[in-house]
Amino acid sequence: MVTYFNRKDLVSFGNYLLSEERRIRKIKHRDELIKQGANPPLIEDTINEVSHADIENWKHQQKN
Repeated sequence: MVTYFNRKDLVSFGNYLLSEERRIRKIKHRDELIKQGANPPLIEDTINEVSHADIENWKHQQKN
């Protein structure tokens, strides 16, 4: 399946990557991993990487 994104979509996704909402999601996810006994990377390292979850969260946000 091929999905095409236009400039508006790319700017919107970039804004999501820089958003406080994303940062809070990443922090909550990291905290949950720590509670489960994992040793996740530093939050700064996690925030600097784009994951599949980021794309899916952004797409879900766009639907709402």
